[in-house]
Amino acid sequence: MVETVNSVLIDARNWDVEAPKLIEKIKAQAFIGLDIETHDDDAHQGIKDFRGKKTAKVFDIRRTTITGFSIYPEHDDQAYYVNLAHADVENRIPWETAKTLLDARQDTAYFIAHNAPFEFCMYLASLGYKLERVICTLQMAVSAYGPDEYDQHQFLSAGLGAMERVALKAAKVFAEYEPGSDMNTEQAELFTQVTGKQSNAEHSYNGFISNLTYGYNLKKAVRSWFGYQMTTFEKCLGDKEHMGQLTGKDVASYGADDAFWAVKLFRRLLEFMAQTNPDVIKTYFEQELPMVEVFGTTWNEGMVVNAAAIKSRRSTEREECAKVLRRLKAGINKLLNFNPEPNPVLFEKEKWYAKSFNTYRNRVQTWAFLPDCDDAYDQCLQASGAVSNAWAAETGKRKPSGPNFTHYMVMRTVMYDLMEQKVVIMKGKVQSDAECRGRIMDRIKKQLKGCENLLRLDFERTEKPAKAIADALRWIQSDPRTEELAAIWLRDQYEFKEAVKVQGAFFTASLDVMTTLGELAGIEQRMKLYLTPYSKLTDPDTGKMYPVTSSMLATRRMGGKNPNAMQLAKRGESTYVRGFFEPDNSDHLIVSIDWTQIELVIIGDESGDPEFAKAYGQTPYQDLHLGAAADGLRVTIPEMTEELLLDLHKMDEEEVLEINPKILTNVNGELLSPGKAKKYWRTEIGKGSNFNYWYSGALSTVGMKLGWSTDQMWEATDNYRQRFAVAEAWRKGLIDEVKANGYITLPDGHRRTRFEATPLWRQLMAQRFNSYNQPGITKFGSEVMRSIQSRANNQAVNARVQGTCATLAKRSIIGVNKEINSAGFDARFMLPVHDELLFSVNKNEIWDFIQMAKGIMCNHPDIIRNLTVDATAAVGFTFEPFHAEKAPLGQIELDEAPELDCIPSHLEGSQLGRDETGAVVEWLNRQLAA
Repeated sequence: MVETVNSVLIDARNWDVEAPKLIEKIKAQAFIGLDIETHDDDAHQGIKDFRGKKTAKVFDIRRTTITGFSIYPEHDDQAYYVNLAHADVENRIPWETAKTLLDARQDTAYFIAHNAPFEFCMYLASLGYKLERVICTLQMAVSAYGPDEYDQHQFLSAGLGAMERVALKAAKVFAEYEPGSDMNTEQAELFTQVTGKQSNAEHSYNGFISNLTYGYNLKKAVRSWFGYQMTTFEKCLGDKEHMGQLTGKDVASYGADDAFWAVKLFRRLLEFMAQTNPDVIKTYFEQELPMVEVFGTTWNEGMVVNAAAIKSRRSTEREECAKVLRRLKAGINKLLNFNPEPNPVLFEKEKWYAKSFNTYRNRVQTWAFLPDCDDAYDQCLQASGAVSNAWAAETGKRKPSGPNFTHYMVMRTVMYDLMEQKVVIMKGKVQSDAECRGRIMDRIKKQLKGCENLLRLDFERTEKPAKAIADALRWIQSDPRTEELAAIWLRDQYEFKEAVKVQGAFFTASLDVMTTLGELAGIEQRMKLYLTPYSKLTDPDTGKMYPVTSSMLATRRMGGKNPNAMQLAKRGESTYVRGFFEPDNSDHLIVSIDWTQIELVIIGDESGDPEFAKAYGQTPYQDLHLGAAADGLRVTIPEMTEELLLDLHKMDEEEVLEINPKILTNVNGELLSPGKAKKYWRTEIGKGSNFNYWYSGALSTVGMKLGWSTDQMWEATDNYRQRFAVAEAWRKGLIDEVKANGYITLPDGHRRTRFEATPLWRQLMAQRFNSYNQPGITKFGSEVMRSIQSRANNQAVNARVQGTCATLAKRSIIGVNKEINSAGFDARFMLPVHDELLFSVNKNEIWDFIQMAKGIMCNHPDIIRNLTVDATAAVGFTFEPFHAEKAPLGQIELDEAPELDCIPSHLEGSQLGRDETGAVVEWLNRQLAA
């Protein structure tokens, strides 16, 4: 039988009677449930625009009103709701009076709240009241189980759920399928519907599991653990717009329920953790719970941003977008001549194309015929997209109806239909993402190279013209006009060269179009991810944004939203976004401290691999990437050795070309100097392999980028495994562990549960697919199970590494914050960004603070036992990496000093000491003053 509680409304009518009794009950209990109800109907307009029609709540914390709070002293048969700011104004209790209830708690007692960072932040921002000693049952749930974890007993009786609809279609589609062979389009589509990594559709496996998970949301967790369905927010709100429009009586039962069930959930989770994983209880109280206050504090304090710079950059990107659209239009007009027949591959594989290819062709053509506009606004509004849509909304105009060239349908119409490029297909599905576009651009460059080779042919002196033409045509063999060119060659050499020139012009225009499509996609992404939301999220009064940090990922890594700091790239076209973030005040600088290659250090330390030990057993680190690069290069360059690659920069170009010209030729066919070739292969193959292999067990990403065949990719993978044989055994050991136990345990005691990795899961799923007695469903199910189980294996390895990164980050943040308080530093932890920790620090304390923080961040002997942890520090008035012209106030590296007039030339690239660091700070001050 489900236990419930009565609710009691406390307001001006019964305060004198009920409050004294409640105070005594609060004093008598060690655990008191707590919950608040709020509204932010007064949010600034930017927040309201950002929310739009989204269901996810984005709070304006400075304009949030706490309408009431609920309290439940454990073991009471009543939970209480206090009216602070509801519609029945005459019944409200003044905050100074109401807070005597919270103050009645004993110093040794705890409040229990679900999503305590929210409570912490809102009390502080709305009422100036600092909550202390709060147990967060949301974070407790995260320690107890993963976001996709479920009761296996429920799984046993779940059947296939909505996946059955897909399986029934597969009965016919997979009837003739040969296991292990490539899937056709229809088969791949059904397969992806179930196995898609990002899909949460009801018929996907993720959607199927979502219905079974314990859940982190209080209402779902209560339903999972107690079988009780709490009243939803929507039902409580009814036809009102926000909580402030309801009376205290309307909300009392709903609010009291939250406080009551928070306490009940705390007890149930504590019991569950004690039964399944008692070690994580200590981790929760010593590591995760202190981070709850960190999350609440950073949310409340926010981040100072340069609103003028955001607005200025938005204008710049809009102007650039208009320029790119004009260039795109010019390029498309050079190509405009659609084949009367539809593209056969698209027609077969893309339903939207087969149904509406003429519609999309006409939209592209109609747009291309529009006259260009001098005004950027008018130019942008000819097409749809993140730039024009937001711009139109800002000016109150209707959303543009022109083609969106970053949408996959329009993009594929241009790339494959208009340009007639060979369609890129992966796992049976047509591709058009950035990686795909890069491959097409590489192909077009080779086609252009082929045209150049053809034009250079000397017909009079060519001894074997047939072979010469064949070799030259091979560069453009993917083009449908190859046979036509060969026929012209045989007929008339002058006409042939003229035809090649036409073909070259076509490829040149195609390359221009592909380039502008890439530029447009970059602008659209930067506008969508950063500039449009940043301009709306910035508080007009404080000049701050208030990002929300949490730790609810399956790996227990930290994440963020509104905005998501994890999206801040350190390199690339969007790097300037970091320049928007500034220190807390004019006396501070931003200090960023970044762990060096920490993921590889973790792999090396856990595995005990000697190759990793050579690289990371000391500081400064040795290079781990060159050896891996040499192993990969050997699949196409047999002469390659690690020693050769190591000394490549010392060799003459002719000497290298004699060994093998491919050593100095990048994937685009461009010739590199020996020094640049060494850096190129180190990055593209060595670094790419080291940071990708361990999470997938193959070098498919690297191979795809370099154009390796499947056999070459697996040969390179075998080479890689042989070099790091001990680490490979460790990786396989983790997979064996998750197969045997259904989970792996992270160093801090958390678990990553993956029942999908176990033989029992496969047996149960196989029984379900086989029960239909349809060969097509059986074969479909086998492929689905193989994919999901392989993913589960890789997720276990990923969780072990990423989870260890999370442990290091959280413990470091807690340790540094303690030292800030005890030593009296004028400093504040701001945000985590990937493996960087960001602080606002007084200019006069930079050196001492960095030494303290790095000392804590690099000293975790219970986690990294044998290898050396290292970190680099940088300092600046913004968070953007320093650049003499683009970011003169940006982050200056103190462990790899740049060329700067305040740094002695012999220290460039070296670690700076106290005096040199002080000189950098002074130099930055002068730049700011100038």
